Amino acid sequence: GAGMTHGMKQSPTEIAKEYLASLRRSAAGEASSIEYLDFWAVEIEYILPGLWPMAGVHTKAGHMETVAPMMESNVEGDRGGEPGAGLYAYEFIEEGNKVCVLARSRGRDGRGMPYMNTFCLWMEFNDDGKLVRYLDEADFSSSWQAYWGVHLE
Repeated sequence: GAGMTHGMKQSPTEIAKEYLASLRRSAAGEASSIEYLDFWAVEIEYILPGLWPMAGVHTKAGHMETVAPMMESNVEGDRGGEPGAGLYAYEFIEEGNKVCVLARSRGRDGRGMPYMNTFCLWMEFNDDGKLVRYLDEADFSSSWQAYWGVHLE
């Protein structure tokens, strides 16, 4: 198709759709909590901006060591399997081996209160279709408040 580049078997948009479905399965408890890491290249540069516990530029190994355990209590979705919970894309802007995904999340926070956020996910893939650069941008101050009970001024 028009989105095909290099040696990739699927377009970045197709891979991104499968990746988000994987995140929803993990959040709902239908899959391993780290199934999504199958989409990551070993040499990934995973960027979480902001001033909060999970922020930084992470490798795959570093993510598994520090960020993934925090995500156990901080999921864009609901382990109770609430219908419709999760991270849903509404626009894909693709160029070459990159795609920018605009998405919304909905679920419940640690107190059972409704939680929503919006995301801009910038993804770059290698020829094997694995994520090598991934910027995960959202209002993480609201995540921090919702999941860690932190009060921010």
